[in-house]
Amino acid sequence: MAIDGVNLRVFGVDPSLWLNCEDLAGRFAVKVNPKTGKPINEVKKALYNGLRFEIKPYPDGTTGMTIRGSLHKYFNSGHHNCNQFTFSDLVEVVHDLETRFGVCPASTYIENMEIGVNVNVPFEVKKILTSLISYSDKTFEVINARRPLLGRLCPSFDFDIKLYDKALQAAADVSVQKFQEFSDLVRFEIATNRMRWLRSCNIRTLADLTVREKVFPLLDLMATVLDKMIFVDIDADVSLLSDSDHALYGLLRDRDKWRRFDKRKRYKMRHRLPILLEKCNAFNYAGMLQTLLTDTWTALFEEAEREGLLHQLSDCEKIIEATEGWTIAQLECNSAIVPSQAKEQREIDKNLSETETSKICRCCGKDISEQKQGSRFCSEKYKGLVAKKCRNSESNNRRDKKRVVMKAKEANRFLIINYMFNGVLYSDILHSSEINPCREWLDMVISVESVPRIADGKKSKLLVCSEAREYLQKLVDFNELTPLNSI
Repeated sequence: MAIDGVNLRVFGVDPSLWLNCEDLAGRFAVKVNPKTGKPINEVKKALYNGLRFEIKPYPDGTTGMTIRGSLHKYFNSGHHNCNQFTFSDLVEVVHDLETRFGVCPASTYIENMEIGVNVNVPFEVKKILTSLISYSDKTFEVINARRPLLGRLCPSFDFDIKLYDKALQAAADVSVQKFQEFSDLVRFEIATNRMRWLRSCNIRTLADLTVREKVFPLLDLMATVLDKMIFVDIDADVSLLSDSDHALYGLLRDRDKWRRFDKRKRYKMRHRLPILLEKCNAFNYAGMLQTLLTDTWTALFEEAEREGLLHQLSDCEKIIEATEGWTIAQLECNSAIVPSQAKEQREIDKNLSETETSKICRCCGKDISEQKQGSRFCSEKYKGLVAKKCRNSESNNRRDKKRVVMKAKEANRFLIINYMFNGVLYSDILHSSEINPCREWLDMVISVESVPRIADGKKSKLLVCSEAREYLQKLVDFNELTPLNSI
């Protein structure tokens, strides 16, 4: 399936909930020095069905909670991740973590994750692995030097690309009989090192993994990576090539040569390679994997769509059964005098006009109707020197808010943002550097509160309505001036 290994940072969960949880109780342990028996650190770890739950106390008195491991293995009770893991299975795992361990998907942030699929190929997996050369200007190396046939790895800055024999990798997890069923199974996987690579899909929290419109486009990202991967078939019939083409074929089979090519040379060779491989009847591994990737990915989501359609049909049947007993009775209409809407509108307009003629100071509340249009505070021309207090009070307030924003930025704070959408109250936890809302979303914000990280016994100030929206707007302006390179 799309998502396998994850590294999650959990907010809003009391550590005692995990410590006293029926499934985790008695599993937490602290790493100790084998010679002295003393704890090396205070991090508590517990393994459960392929996931590692961690509770880490910080010096400031707060506690960090993380979940690491394979969601696919968790679905299979921790045994293996060799079978297909559909989108509906992924949603089921997220809901199970929420009900079993109190994990709020919207408040659980993804620090990195693995994206990939298991595909069956009609030949031995080692043929693909030995034909794999490079990705862009980076070459593929063996994952495990002691097991060179296991797979290939290409590390890069934002993500690592893996292509390996799933049967060999899973041999330690499943029985020999099960191992035979997974022969000729290839795992194509991309492990993200930085979540910025997934910004186009807007995936940040665990809740985003339950939205089909966000997860399915990951196919395009994987296909783009696969398109830049170079395969040169080792079983090609080089006797069909001329001497010059044979020499070029040997050049393109050399991984180190691709690494040394500059951008222009690499572009030229990428376009000459397909012509050369076609001359010697080489197998198109890249085209085959693109087709298998698309077909497998689509099938994993089609099953979820079919289940959703069947669920809707069952709901319709229930509604039909419920409406079979409906009866239509005569209704009596009692006449009533309804006031004219035009008259009500005139009264409203009159009240508004009276309100507009009287202006008050935003700070002290005094009447400033005599001042020029657009005035918001008392003016020294009409109120004397005491009017400075009103203007200074507002400017000091803006300065204090900016200081709070800077403090949140420097302290690496997370913000709890509550907003109303379609009559339902939602809550998100975002990093201060991630605040970049559109105008429509900003208007729906109800309140903002900073997640405290310093145990000083004081609660963070809760900003509501206009103050909250103004606070977020200042964060947006600050982020645009000083963008964060990595989150």
